[in-house]
Amino acid sequence: SQTRDYLTYVPSSYNGSTEVPMVICLHGLGDNMNNFSGIGMNNVADTANFIVVTPQALSSVFGAAWNSGAGISSYILNSTVDDIGFINALIDTISAHYNIDQKKVYACGFSMGGFMSQRLACELNNRVAAIASVAGTIGIGLTCNPSRAVPVCHFHGTSDSTVAYTGNSYGSDAEATVSFWTSNNNCSSSNI
Repeated sequence: SQTRDYLTYVPSSYNGSTEVPMVICLHGLGDNMNNFSGIGMNNVADTANFIVVTPQALSSVFGAAWNSGAGISSYILNSTVDDIGFINALIDTISAHYNIDQKKVYACGFSMGGFMSQRLACELNNRVAAIASVAGTIGIGLTCNPSRAVPVCHFHGTSDSTVAYTGNSYGSDAEATVSFWTSNNNCSSSNI
């Protein structure tokens, strides 16, 4: 087994007597938990009363990388790392120390962290209630077969030069990702 790192932010309003949500924030390729913890989620936690957890991905040849399913052809960074198991264990660890509402565990991420959020929606939706992804789609190395409808919020710039909106070489295109989830979740066109 390997020791994994993460940061936890507990708002001053937390008192332990009331269940609170948890938001897991996943950094992008080559980034780190210390930098990504500065995205402003802690400020939101102060007013909305939830715990923020910012885990650290393991090193790869291209810097810290989640086994998110994102890749080029058949090459997936950190493909032997069990990041689904890590996030699952992380939820257990935080829940052992804090009064977490198990129906309100969420994940969000940027770029590769967004890809990892999508993977959590695909494969850990028994623990993760909903996800939000910025510039991260369903990775090319994944077969996404969720066991339920999963609320997903997807943000993607049409001019993204790293993870292309159309012609994404690391995974599905942005609109194909949204179409996958609207179909999986049985959304009508009025819900889109």
